[in-house]
Amino acid sequence: MNLFQVNLFVQDFSTMLSFYRDALGFETTDVDPGPPCVPMVNWASLRTGSVTLELFDAETFWDTRLLHGANRDAAQLCFIVDDVEGERARLVAHGVDCDPVVTEPWGSYASIRDPEGNWLQIYEVRDRRNAL
Repeated sequence: MNLFQVNLFVQDFSTMLSFYRDALGFETTDVDPGPPCVPMVNWASLRTGSVTLELFDAETFWDTRLLHGANRDAAQLCFIVDDVEGERARLVAHGVDCDPVVTEPWGSYASIRDPEGNWLQIYEVRDRRNAL
């Protein structure tokens, strides 16, 4: 098995699209699956490395009542970077609130939340061969 895609159901589609596309720098794809998906309006396909993140407007594709009880701490999306300090500085410049960098024996990381409270982490390891 190989994780290929993460689907994220969101309440404020335009804010979440801006966060993942503009602040984090994910690339939009040219996929158009057809109705009820309207690319960049209620659905978006974004690439980061070899994984696709698809954003779905919860009102269109999901029961929004289920989002209110979601445990935003139950999962964390982690993104490996070459320079966690540099990436953190770039995110802060884009208005992203980042926790301070934590250094561990294996490397460093910083935690952030997306606009809807999902927990994310950027991290680097001293020896990337051990992370892949």
